[in-house]
Amino acid sequence: MKTISLSRKNIQVILVALTFCLGFFFTGCDGTVELKTYNISGEIVTGEGVGIEGVSLHFENGFETVTTDEDGKWTKSGLVGTVTITPVKADWTFDPVSQDVENESNKVNFVGTEQEVTYSVSGTIEDKTGAGIEGVKISFSGDLNPVFTESDGTWVQTDLVGTVTITPEKDGWVFDPLIKEVSGEDNSVDFLGLGEFTITIMVEGDGTVTPEEGVHFFKDGDKVVFEAFGGTGWVFKEWLGDFTGKDNPVEIVIEKDFEITAVFEIGHDEETGFAGGDGTEENPFRVGTPEQLSNIRENLDENFLQIADIDLADYLSEKAWDPIGGEFDGSFDGNGFKIKHLGIPENFNYYRGLFYHLGENAIIKNIALEDINLNGYLVVGGIAGRNYGKITGSYVTGEIYGWHPLGGLVGENFGEIKDCYTDVSINGAGEAGGLVGINKRGGIISGSFSLGSLDISGHFVGGLVGQNSGEIRNSFTEGDVKGNERVGGLVGDNPHFPGYDPGLIKNSYSIGEVTGNNQVGGLVGSGNGIVTNSYWDIVKSKQEISAGGEGRTTLQMQVGVPGEYIKPAGTVDEEEKEENLMYYEWDYMIWDFGTSNDFPWLKWENW
Repeated sequence: MKTISLSRKNIQVILVALTFCLGFFFTGCDGTVELKTYNISGEIVTGEGVGIEGVSLHFENGFETVTTDEDGKWTKSGLVGTVTITPVKADWTFDPVSQDVENESNKVNFVGTEQEVTYSVSGTIEDKTGAGIEGVKISFSGDLNPVFTESDGTWVQTDLVGTVTITPEKDGWVFDPLIKEVSGEDNSVDFLGLGEFTITIMVEGDGTVTPEEGVHFFKDGDKVVFEAFGGTGWVFKEWLGDFTGKDNPVEIVIEKDFEITAVFEIGHDEETGFAGGDGTEENPFRVGTPEQLSNIRENLDENFLQIADIDLADYLSEKAWDPIGGEFDGSFDGNGFKIKHLGIPENFNYYRGLFYHLGENAIIKNIALEDINLNGYLVVGGIAGRNYGKITGSYVTGEIYGWHPLGGLVGENFGEIKDCYTDVSINGAGEAGGLVGINKRGGIISGSFSLGSLDISGHFVGGLVGQNSGEIRNSFTEGDVKGNERVGGLVGDNPHFPGYDPGLIKNSYSIGEVTGNNQVGGLVGSGNGIVTNSYWDIVKSKQEISAGGEGRTTLQMQVGVPGEYIKPAGTVDEEEKEENLMYYEWDYMIWDFGTSNDFPWLKWENW
């Protein structure tokens, strides 16, 4: 084997080669040094812990910036070596100002503080013609005071901070846009002013409109559709006011304040003669004009509903009202509307009134007859000459002149009258009553009263009923009564005919002055019928006797006790009960006794 010997020089050469090989190992074959990369992330928040969006993070040595998301978070990859990170956002400062990182283990978070940087804004408010609007109040969110536009519509505001909402306001104007937000200098904070106009919508007759009746506000240039809808039995007629015409619906461009009225009129069906309906209980004929009221006489067994006030003055200017009849056996609901100026001149006919004769099936309710002027020979009453049916919730005012029997509501009553009243001045001769002339056997009157006066040169004269052989309950009169014989504040004559039930008066009273020549009584003039729990005022009537009932002083008649409820029968001792029968025996569900200065009145009067 050959032995190799190395010289010192050779050893040095070998060491150099080894060093070169080691350097190649660490740098690569092309001589580039390869360093290790790393990723890093963090967040930037306010002092309250709220993330700050849009912060730019700058990295030294040429690395690209990144931006925080809406939660203030960010991330960066591919960093090498030690890197300085600096957050940047306008009007913000950060703590710390920057941070150095060199590997993924570093926590890179910052806390940001927004700086109070003020700025100014200005603008113009003009109308649609381009003219400036003076005196517009411009309000700003925050603590800033408002400013007002100059004569040319310009305005300016200084010392704004952060994001500010701007709102213009002026009576009679609306603005486009309604508000604007700014967050820095802005040279175009302008608004367009549109006039705000007041539109008053009214209705004449029965109907509805859209927009609904009342006052509305619309801005200049708005297009509004107006539409009218007639009520039951009514039809649209026309628009009146600042807009006129018959189109329905109609579109109007709003350019000024204006009033508009939808006019409705009673409809008329030529086939039926009424404003609508078919005469059934479910769908009664609608009555709203004098002609339609008169047409009832052609349909005496049908059902009717009044839908408007009816004034007969012009209708009757050249003729008298011919009472509806013969025998009406249908129903009529006055529906709370009025019939005015029913007139019948002096004549010698009988069964005078709105109706001639009401049959057993007739139902009359809620009729309001006002300012009547009736003259008749026999059987005269405001609503009907004779009644066999049922009349409820109705009243009559005005004057009646005639012979007999005369009644403010009905001449002769064989049926039922409930919760009705009259305020009628009655003059003439024969039997007469403020409500009913003669209440026949089977006739029932309850919860009713009369306020008018009677001046009759005859017999059987009563403030409520001339002669009563039926029943009268829970009723009263206040008017003065003057007659010849059988004159009473409530009833002129209350007989008991042999073989028949006696006339009955119960829980009733009268307080009017009573004057007569023979058989005169404060409550009842004559008769041997039954009178229970009924009273008259001996002071006001100027009568101390009566063919029934109990006379009392005015103070005793005013029986109410302040602050106390009516005591039901059986809860008081006999002595207390004897002192005040009216107070303790009358039905407190029907009567209201008021205070100690009141006469009793019927509770339905408060409805």
